[in-house]
Amino acid sequence: MLETAVEIESLLRRGYNEPKIRKEVKGFSPEILSIAKAKITNNKLQKIPQNYIFTEEDLRFSTNIETAKYRAKRLACSTILDIGCGIGMQAIEFSKTCKKVMAIEMDRRKIDYARANADMACARNIEFINSDAIKSLPEISHADIIFWDPERQASEAERTLSSFKPSFGSMLNAMEAITKNIAIEMPPQINKSLVKNAELEYISINSSLNRLTAYFGSLKSCGISVVALPSLAVLKDISKKSRLKAGSLKKYLYEINPAVLKANILPSLYGQLNKCTMFKIDNRIFITSDSLFENPFLAPYQILEIQPKSSLKDSLLKNNIRKAILHGKIPEKEYWKIRSELEKDLSGTLTTHLFFIKDSVIIAL
Repeated sequence: MLETAVEIESLLRRGYNEPKIRKEVKGFSPEILSIAKAKITNNKLQKIPQNYIFTEEDLRFSTNIETAKYRAKRLACSTILDIGCGIGMQAIEFSKTCKKVMAIEMDRRKIDYARANADMACARNIEFINSDAIKSLPEISHADIIFWDPERQASEAERTLSSFKPSFGSMLNAMEAITKNIAIEMPPQINKSLVKNAELEYISINSSLNRLTAYFGSLKSCGISVVALPSLAVLKDISKKSRLKAGSLKKYLYEINPAVLKANILPSLYGQLNKCTMFKIDNRIFITSDSLFENPFLAPYQILEIQPKSSLKDSLLKNNIRKAILHGKIPEKEYWKIRSELEKDLSGTLTTHLFFIKDSVIIAL
């Protein structure tokens, strides 16, 4: 299968369409085509190890390798139960920090992929169980920690516990019969008030919101936390808190990690900051300061100048700009049209970030 996928991947990169590939490749199937397409996408994203076997759907829902490694360290124990293991990304990382991993998955194709991926990773301490979790749990006598990645709909704007499969309540009861130390993958869009007696940990990767995990039992260390990967910096709602006043724009503008905003623990972040004020752009909160400093939950920009929209192009030419990344309330359909027009005839070497405020633009590096 993998050899055929490699052949199809090569043809795709050469511009072959599906009908032509069907004629050229012996053993063609839609599944293998999807594997080849997923390999091309993952080569750009670097989301999971490239040598693993996965389809486009698997790639979409699979845990990012950075998140999987972090969770494996936090949940290190003797025996861990991974429910809904999919193609095995998280289970394989658990195998590196736990003595024994029991991985349950009811989808036969996914668990076959998981076994193949575990073999490629030389993960020998994983017991794969192809079964419905509700039926399997009563047969499991012991696990130090249970990790559950529920099946759920992908199209909900705001997730609810009622969309989990199996049901959240029945699964929680079944898991608690084995151990109280439970970690559950949650959709970041979920209403926080629905999850009781747990630590909600928001994970970001390179300043992008990635995952939300709920920790129960002794795994809980606070109410809400944020982890920035790959730096491993942690911000908790029990950290020193303070309030920042709004002020005028200074020499540096700092974009706040979206995981911090989603977790709604800005006062804990403010507690780490000195000589800073808040600055709003279209109701988005930023931090501004006259000095440059490093913080894992802030992305810094150096302000070059503020110009009216009418003279923006002249400013880009003057400041040696080649590329312009736009920020603000810009419709997705118009983004590239506006950006292409701005970048037309630019021959500089720098990339700028443009923050639009009514009739003015903040030009920053």
